[in-house]
Amino acid sequence: MLKKITIFVFSILMFALANLTHNVFAQTVKADYRFQNSRSSTIAGAPDLTDIGPGANTFVTATVDGSPRAVLQFPEGNGLRLAPTTGVVPNDVYTIVVLFEFDTTGAGTGYKRVLDFKNGTSDNGLYILSGNLSFFPGFTGTTLLAPNTYYQVVLTRDAAGIVTGYVDGVQQFTFSDTSQIAVIDSSNALRFFRDNESGGPSGEHSGGSVARIRLFDTALTAAQVAALDRIAAPPTAASVTIGGRISAGGRRGVSGAVVSLTDQNGNTRTVVTNLFGYYQFEEVAAGETYIFNVSSKQYQFAPQVVSINEDMSDLDFTAQ
Repeated sequence: MLKKITIFVFSILMFALANLTHNVFAQTVKADYRFQNSRSSTIAGAPDLTDIGPGANTFVTATVDGSPRAVLQFPEGNGLRLAPTTGVVPNDVYTIVVLFEFDTTGAGTGYKRVLDFKNGTSDNGLYILSGNLSFFPGFTGTTLLAPNTYYQVVLTRDAAGIVTGYVDGVQQFTFSDTSQIAVIDSSNALRFFRDNESGGPSGEHSGGSVARIRLFDTALTAAQVAALDRIAAPPTAASVTIGGRISAGGRRGVSGAVVSLTDQNGNTRTVVTNLFGYYQFEEVAAGETYIFNVSSKQYQFAPQVVSINEDMSDLDFTAQ
């Protein structure tokens, strides 16, 4: 009886935890930009990010948290703009998560813009100030950020106007935003990495790279910020089943024929047709192009090049 009660209580706790996690993270994240050669959000409904400033932002491969992946590299004076923010996050309640690195930071390097809430019309906003996270004017953290190193910076603003900044889950500052310097203004735009001053060395910005940007429509707690992941796991390719029939014309199937499937990397799998000429490949990755060949002692077959996106049961071959 005790064992049954224990299992029941454990099940209830796991159910509650699953729902809490879903409610906090799945339901409130409104945009997730992963920069896998795209400026689009993986969550529908959020507008694409656009480039701002001189020079060209380009996708490159970089090592982030020990793994190679695509990132968006921006030169000094360029950056990104999200507009409109309406429908993504409220202007005054949000969590913004940015995983990025700057080429220039550290003692004596001055202000380097991270976030601008006033569409380039104000000095107020989030910076790296001589290596420390800072919200101008007057709120600066203590964690020193090194150049060419990816950090996850989080800024939250709750319904009471409390603004809090974090670096890699560690709180750096908090203040009451009575002047609304951290409220997105009527332009309904967020700007990343480009300052309101002119481009180039005279501006308060740095070149760098961004690996991920997320926006939540609520202010996450300190515990929730600390629990945030950094790099999202790459999507697992959907598996499909591919099959068909090998025939010698008419209704006669060819048994014992070897059917091969070769992917774009040159990897080959083979199956043998059954007594009636049917074959089938299981767990074929969708979204790729394959070459199919049939080998038989009695007949010859033309190869087929096929792009696979869903299950197929009629990839047939007829002897020439």
